[in-house]
Amino acid sequence: MQRYRSRFAGRGDPDGDGALIWPRYSDDSDRRLDIDVQSSVLSGLRREQCEFLWSLAADDF
Repeated sequence: MQRYRSRFAGRGDPDGDGALIWPRYSDDSDRRLDIDVQSSVLSGLRREQCEFLWSLAADDF
């Protein structure tokens, strides 16, 4: 995680140095980087909860 943060702070891009590419978030793909002992790219993290919160925020605009 520290390397991702350092690259992002220094270059504005967290990717590089042989690390997994951190996917840019989009609602269509709903992909995220899972930083763990064995990192991977996943999708659908708490999707139902996010959609509920989005629906509340949409009512305010």
